[in-house]
Amino acid sequence: MNNRHLLFFISIFVLFLIISGCSSTKQITTQDPDWQPEPQEIEEPPPVVVSEEIPDTVKEVPFDPVEFADDGLLIPRQNTIRKPVIAGEEIESVSINADTTIVEEEFEEQERQGYRVQIFSTIDNATAKEVEQQASMQFSESVYVTYDPPYYKVRVGDCLERDDADNIRQKAISIGYRDAWVVRDKINLKVRIN
Repeated sequence: MNNRHLLFFISIFVLFLIISGCSSTKQITTQDPDWQPEPQEIEEPPPVVVSEEIPDTVKEVPFDPVEFADDGLLIPRQNTIRKPVIAGEEIESVSINADTTIVEEEFEEQERQGYRVQIFSTIDNATAKEVEQQASMQFSESVYVTYDPPYYKVRVGDCLERDDADNIRQKAISIGYRDAWVVRDKINLKVRIN
């Protein structure tokens, strides 16, 4: 009987603490007693219509610069060697003929939002590095290991377009990475400077 009384009083005390902790001792007032908040209109978003087919009038048409009108301007081509140079790299010498022109194109790496294909995830760094080395031999695209605690994620590609990432995903699945999936990620993009 004594234990029941003690348990009852402890329960009442805990209930009192909970109720008093949830209440406020300060009176809420405003500067102007007649003030009322302005009613706000809530706009409903337009309904989303999901359709598998896109009408022909809406489909994207790829841009082909060859088809672009040149206004009859013809420039004779010279023997030109285009040598990509990433900003900060040394330029190696190239032997050329007298009628050859060398045009050095400079690129810089920029980080942009794009897509990659995640082919593997693990908590073991060594396993992730092994899969990265194996994938580097299987893919022509760049392969990256990123750490997002507690997982090391192996990802492939630097794609601006989702379709390009889907193509890499299909290739990954055909190679044997059955759980490959496209993820939105920051990508490294080489952009021509000049």
